[in-house]
Amino acid sequence: MSTYVISDIHGCCNEFLSMLEKIRFSESDNLILAGDYIDRGKQSYEMLKWLEQCPPNVLLLRGNHEEEI
Repeated sequence: MSTYVISDIHGCCNEFLSMLEKIRFSESDNLILAGDYIDRGKQSYEMLKWLEQCPPNVLLLRGNHEEEI
């Protein structure tokens, strides 16, 4: 079991998903997403859809870019 922390995804959903594949993120791991999921990148909508359906072993924290919504 590992714990990962990722922040500042900024709408780069494909890169984020590739990162999860690279670290072989699984149900036994924990993931802390430390905000700034949207803005700048072209896939903010896709990122928000993933966040809506994220697994229970993912902790979501709000960043300053989410404050703008």
